[in-house]
Amino acid sequence: MQNALAAVGIKATLNKQPLATYSQNWLGAKYQMGMMFEGAFIPDFTYALHLWYYGPKKANFLDFTDYHNANVNKWLDEANHTFDQARRKQLATSIQKQILQDAPICYLAELGQFFPARANIGGINYFTYSALHFDLLTKG
Repeated sequence: MQNALAAVGIKATLNKQPLATYSQNWLGAKYQMGMMFEGAFIPDFTYALHLWYYGPKKANFLDFTDYHNANVNKWLDEANHTFDQARRKQLATSIQKQILQDAPICYLAELGQFFPARANIGGINYFTYSALHFDLLTKG
């Protein structure tokens, strides 16, 4: 990562730390830049966006960038209280556009989930809580 950043003119100093120290400082917005593999366990945009973009910091300890936009909060609250899927889609789009415009964070890498297997293996599924259920695998 350090070499890749240097290639685009960013000088980064690596600061290896125990996870507890890193997490405390990361959640406390103490770093100019940090890396963390995070994901939402519930496949709903309101849950995921509440985790990191519902501010201010005192309202959400996971808001490690201390991001706060009153419209984003209002739209997330509305989306949480409606079952109208068309309206939820409109709100999701508005929220994402606003967050991208405000740019509180810059994603450098998205690792993704990859489960390589032979063509005759089935039952491979991604679960949002990052578990692989071997009991669901099949061989054909």
